[in-house]
Amino acid sequence: MKKPLLVVMFFVLSVVANAQAVRTSIADGLGTNPFVWDCTCFPLPNDSIIINHNIILNVDFGFTDGAVVINAPGSLTGDTPNRNFAFSNSANFINNGIFDVARVGFFGGSAYNGGTFTADSFYTEIITQPGWVSNGDMNVTYSYWNTGLFVLGGSAELIVGDNFYNGDSLVAGQNAVLTNNGGIRVNGDFANSDTLKGSGQVCIYGSSANLGVITGTLDMCDVTGGGQVDFNFGTIGGSVTTCVSPCNLGVIEMSEIPVQIYPNPTTDFIRISAEEEINVMIFDMLCKLVYQSTNAQSTLNISTNDWATGVYTYRGYSENGMTAGRFIKQ
Repeated sequence: MKKPLLVVMFFVLSVVANAQAVRTSIADGLGTNPFVWDCTCFPLPNDSIIINHNIILNVDFGFTDGAVVINAPGSLTGDTPNRNFAFSNSANFINNGIFDVARVGFFGGSAYNGGTFTADSFYTEIITQPGWVSNGDMNVTYSYWNTGLFVLGGSAELIVGDNFYNGDSLVAGQNAVLTNNGGIRVNGDFANSDTLKGSGQVCIYGSSANLGVITGTLDMCDVTGGGQVDFNFGTIGGSVTTCVSPCNLGVIEMSEIPVQIYPNPTTDFIRISAEEEINVMIFDMLCKLVYQSTNAQSTLNISTNDWATGVYTYRGYSENGMTAGRFIKQ
């Protein structure tokens, strides 16, 4: 499985060698506006940045040292759907307010979320105890890949809008350990090849597979199959339950959007018609993304001329619900 799309760009300045400093916000505004900071300057990537206001991240930012601390009711929000934010080495991240940036990667350091965390794609590789810890709610719009240590607290929820993979086949000797004491909802596919444990609930709305270890008192529920997982090639402990609790995770439970898709089977195009405007993603048999809409529409006409023959799956999303299905390309 490939990493989620994280085109991580480090914002490097020649003056980065200067002594590390503490920069605190004093007003709402763009992150590159010197007048929103107490230093009347632009914070450098390895400074310790304290955010007490509503700051718009209008430049890709990467940390290898220092810290970013978001205090309630402060917020850090990306200005575009392609904004990148990355941490590595010994950098520290603490969010007790609101964090909302599209592409986020943590390749080291330490991280704690006690507020609200939102990203389009998310990657975590923290292997130092206690790892990435969240006692606040998290929403990942598309994909999440954990290759390190991740702990979800008992009162927290993690909602993944598409696919979620817990495991690492690239780094020798590194183990992905996901401890879930809260609630995890995966609207797409889920796979575990290392360790999933805890006392919380995992609800899966796509395909699911276990090639590692699932243990603890987790309540595992693949909604589409009605079991713990669709395919088990690893170990599931005897204390892991099956769909004991209703799968009602999420602040707003997503409803099913009625759609029509035709022709099915198809040869050269597919039309998807919904009762409301939706965004659509289409995957081939290898789960490779072959189409993604650029804006929400109620009717989409999609050319399939260049696609290989086979079975394709689609997922549609709106603010109110979701839909999923399959069609055949001949």
